[in-house]
Amino acid sequence: RQMLAKAQKPMLYVGGGVGMAQAVPALREFLATTKMPATCTLKGLGAVEADYPYYLGMLGMHGTKAANFAVQECDLLIAVGARFDDRVTGKLNTFAPHASVIHMDIDPAEMNKLRQAHVALQGDLNALLPALQQPLNINDWQ
Repeated sequence: RQMLAKAQKPMLYVGGGVGMAQAVPALREFLATTKMPATCTLKGLGAVEADYPYYLGMLGMHGTKAANFAVQECDLLIAVGARFDDRVTGKLNTFAPHASVIHMDIDPAEMNKLRQAHVALQGDLNALLPALQQPLNINDWQ
């Protein structure tokens, strides 16, 4: 929670694991509270409502410019049910270069697999998301 409270440019990176965990309602509640910019993978499409005001679209080689530029500028990247594969990251060592990473996933095999997380939270997203949920003061970033 401290990392999130201190972040000036946090961003949520949503993958297919959110749907598989049936954590879409928890994710949407998290976004409603934090008002954090969000992006997703191809398999994460639909988890973030398309009309969410801070939704940047899909990330990666087939993603939007807004999502790709934002991830390069964020100072905290929260990956939720997402992997750091090359279709999203491109050159891994240049992906989100200024960001601390919080990685949340139920699959321990995905933790620190390609991108080292500053905080790796393995478990049920329905419990992890509410535990981090808090209002943020990031008006300049939105």
